[in-house]
Amino acid sequence: MECPPAPALTHPPRMTESSPPLDLSRAANSEIAIPRFTPQVRAALLLLLDAAECAQDACTDVWQFSIELSALRRMGLTKTECRWLVAKGLAKHACENTTHEADRRTFLPYTNLALPKGTCFVIADRGAAYAMALLSSEVVPAAPRATADPISSTFEPHGNGSPHADFPTWDSDRQQLRVGRVIVKEFKVPAANQEAVLAAFQEENWAPRIDDPLPPMPNQDPKRRLHDTINSLNRNQKHSLIRFLGDGKGEGVRWEFIAVQESTRLVDSTLAKL
Repeated sequence: MECPPAPALTHPPRMTESSPPLDLSRAANSEIAIPRFTPQVRAALLLLLDAAECAQDACTDVWQFSIELSALRRMGLTKTECRWLVAKGLAKHACENTTHEADRRTFLPYTNLALPKGTCFVIADRGAAYAMALLSSEVVPAAPRATADPISSTFEPHGNGSPHADFPTWDSDRQQLRVGRVIVKEFKVPAANQEAVLAAFQEENWAPRIDDPLPPMPNQDPKRRLHDTINSLNRNQKHSLIRFLGDGKGEGVRWEFIAVQESTRLVDSTLAKL
């Protein structure tokens, strides 16, 4: 279903302008990471990214899901940090002027760093790149489960000091593959072969390897079909935390968590294409 075009001149430009490729290796040592890339800033970027994904899922303009200044302030951000997000090109802000009779939220764009009442924020391309990098490659010790956030609770320190993640979960009702509360892959349309593999792993409590669970089909090479299914499982992951592999014989499937360094490499490669 095609999205209806938004009325002209009712909101700032959409998130369509191109941004220069983001070098995460440089960012790790730049002022964006030290000292301003604080836990509060990270949490704000993840909230803004989630709002943008909700807008995309609802097939509407990102400003319809913009986040109010008061919400960011409740998360612990200072007004200085809110202005810094805009000044660094991580977020955009505008003043909401929606009337009670309007059928859409409307905004007046800012040309400065003012934060009057009614200010709302959306994530910018550069901020989305950082937020995706956080989801894909940040590894931190897990907080107690009662208060853990989706990202920090995904990984726990292993006995040898290396990160150890929760086992994956295949939720067939929601059609989601998750690690903790982070969605790795979500199916919007049926994918019988991929779902069969995920269901088999779930049934086997995510054993390191399972036999090929796909039923035989006439005129189809089972090894080729399994190979194609594994490749499909590794494509289009929302957050690349898991990698599926063959067993070397074409008779089974293995899985493993993607190393933090490789996650960063994958993010770098993706950002280079922006």
